[in-house]
Amino acid sequence: VEDGAKIYNGADGGFNMTAKEAQLNVNLAQSFAKGKTFAIGGTVLYAGHTGDTMARLGKTVEVTGRNARIFAGSLGTTATWAGGIAAGESLGIGISVAINDIDRTTRALIGDVDANAGTTVSGNKYFDVDELVQAKALVSGDVWAFTIAGAAVSPDSDDTSGKTDKAPAKNPTNGKTQPNPLGGASGVVKGQQAATEGDQTGIALAAAASINLISDNTTARIADAGQVHAGSVKVLASNEVSLIAATGGLAVASVDSGNTSAALAGAFSFNELTADTSAEVQDTDFSLSGNAAGEDTLTVQAEVSGEIFSLAAGGAGAKASGGDGTGTGDSTAVAVAGSVSINEISGETTATFLNS
Repeated sequence: VEDGAKIYNGADGGFNMTAKEAQLNVNLAQSFAKGKTFAIGGTVLYAGHTGDTMARLGKTVEVTGRNARIFAGSLGTTATWAGGIAAGESLGIGISVAINDIDRTTRALIGDVDANAGTTVSGNKYFDVDELVQAKALVSGDVWAFTIAGAAVSPDSDDTSGKTDKAPAKNPTNGKTQPNPLGGASGVVKGQQAATEGDQTGIALAAAASINLISDNTTARIADAGQVHAGSVKVLASNEVSLIAATGGLAVASVDSGNTSAALAGAFSFNELTADTSAEVQDTDFSLSGNAAGEDTLTVQAEVSGEIFSLAAGGAGAKASGGDGTGTGDSTAVAVAGSVSINEISGETTATFLNS
C-alpha cells in the first residue's frame, strides 16, 4: 500500500495485509548400473530456490479503525533423494551428489524499504486504531536431504570365465612322453602341462556428497510512521528452519582366493545455515492505551530457532576367498571407509528500538 492511501476498517472490522510464500519441493533422482566387466552409476541433483516475500505499508498511509496487521511469511519444505548404485564383476563405481541452495528474503514493513534511523519524527497521526498494530515476518519449514552411493563387485557364479581356478591345459602328446632332441629330461611328463592364468582384481568404489546452503534474511520493521495511537504494538521477526541431512556410501568387493579385492567408500556432508533476523522500531512515537488483555503493550522481538541433524557414514568390505581351492598365490583384500561432516551456522539476531 503506497504512501498517501487512507484505510478505514471500522470498529468491528480489521485491516490484514499478507504476503505469503508456501512451497513443497520434492526432488528424487536414482541411478543403477550393472555390467559384465565394469559398471558406473552416478547421480547429480541440484535444487535451487530464491524467494523475495514482502508486505509493506507506506509510512504516510492513514489507518483508522480496529487494528492493522502486516504479515510476510515464507513457509516451505524441501525434500531431496539422490542415489547412485553400480554392480560389476571387476569394477564398480557408484557416485551420488546432491546440492540444495536456498536463498530467501522475507520482510514485513511499515515505512520505506530502505529506512535510515535518525530522521525527525513526524507530528502527523497516521495510525489511530483501538487494538493492535503488528508487523510480523516469519520463515519456517524443513529441509530433508538424503544422499546414498553403493558399489558391489563379485564374479558371476554362473560364468566360469571370471573365476581364477587354474584348469590343466590340453596335452598335445595325448599322454605320451616325447624325447628331448637336446638330451635330458622331457619338458612334458605324463601329459601334464603347467598352466597359469592371470590374477583377477575386483575394485568397488562408492562416494556420496551432500551440500546444503540455506540463507535467510528476515525483517519486521516500523519506521518513520509518525504518531501511532493504538492499544498495543508488536514487531516480530522469527526464523524456524530445520535441516536434516543423511549421507552414506557402501562398497563391497568379493573375489576368489589367490586374487585381489579392494573396497573404498566415502561420505561427505557440508551444511551452511545463515540466518539474519531483525525486529526494528525507529523514528516513530507511540501512544498506547494497553487495552490488549493479557498481552504486552509494546513488543519488539527477534528470534531464531530450529534444529540441524547431520549424519555421514561410510562402510566398506572386501573378501578374497571361495572358488575350488586351486587358486595360487597370495590373497589380498583391502577395505577403506571414511566420512566427513561439516556444519556452519552464522547470522545476526537483533531487536532494536531507536529514536522513538
